[in-house]
Amino acid sequence: MSRARGLSVRDSLKIIAENNSVRRKGRIVVDSKGSKSITIEFEGRTITGSYKIRWSVLTVTSDLGRKSAHVAPFATNPEGLARLLLRELAEAESANT
Repeated sequence: MSRARGLSVRDSLKIIAENNSVRRKGRIVVDSKGSKSITIEFEGRTITGSYKIRWSVLTVTSDLGRKSAHVAPFATNPEGLARLLLRELAEAESANT
């Protein structure tokens, strides 16, 4: 797509970053506009939640609580990290009951 427009790979990545991220103090940080739904299976139950990335912090929210972790710019698998955090919430809830 970008090659057809005559842009270099570097320029293409810059445009993608500017369209999908927020630039802060010369650094690109991941910024997701809305929450995304996630679901995991845990001990025979279906656990649902959502995650959002804001200022390089991924936050998972569910009925079990909220858990956050820092993510690197251009994180390649934020959904995987979100599922892991949701599982940690489920494990903590399971340990408390």
